[in-house]
Amino acid sequence: MTTTTTKPAFRSDARRLAATLVGLTLLGWGLGVLVLHVFGHFFHAGIDRPINHWIRHHKLRAVTTLLAWVSTLGSAVVVLAVVVAAGAWLAWRRHRAALVTLLLAYGGGTAIAFVVKLAVRKGQGDAPGGLGGVTQFAFPSGHATLAAAVYGTTAVLLFLAAATASTRSGRWVRSAGAVGLVGLVLTVGVARVYLGQHDPTDVLAGWLLGGLWAGQISRWTVWTEKRRQPQAPARTVWARPAGT
Repeated sequence: MTTTTTKPAFRSDARRLAATLVGLTLLGWGLGVLVLHVFGHFFHAGIDRPINHWIRHHKLRAVTTLLAWVSTLGSAVVVLAVVVAAGAWLAWRRHRAALVTLLLAYGGGTAIAFVVKLAVRKGQGDAPGGLGGVTQFAFPSGHATLAAAVYGTTAVLLFLAAATASTRSGRWVRSAGAVGLVGLVLTVGVARVYLGQHDPTDVLAGWLLGGLWAGQISRWTVWTEKRRQPQAPARTVWARPAGT
């Protein structure tokens, strides 16, 4: 009975996630067309150029050094290392579904950023040939997209876990962790603009696409947990298992 109900649910989830991935990729491509071509003058003259100009004339060495370090927390290599380390620890803590959640967040965020960069091709004149050059395209910011997708997913699930925590300290710790991760997502994006790696619109697009993917992954995680424990109170993969 479990097998017959699990397989259709798995196929339905896979189709839903795939449809969301395709939809967000098309959304990213559409945003790129609007920002670069349809309303290019408005976004460049009204948003990107004034902010970039202000930053160039107000840079501080200490802030630059700090944000250069923070920026690395949104790189593909560092985020993957965080996913593997956190997923392994949570799996050891009997949160095995957490590893799947984090890998989906990372994989989807990477796919969205890669395909949209390839479709929009902002800054293609400066990029080397081959697939490796795709990462040099500017729209959307890959750092902002990945940070929003992975850290954003974790933040949402921590907020949900805080709501069902049995102790005040548990609620406070999870809420503080979620707020910190949201702050990290924002800081990574700001760092990319401050360091001159991206225009503000590149980062805004990354936040939007990665954030929407994080929302879908979080919903999928909650649905999965409810199906696995239909009689138990709702919780997330970040809630403490019974008896620990």
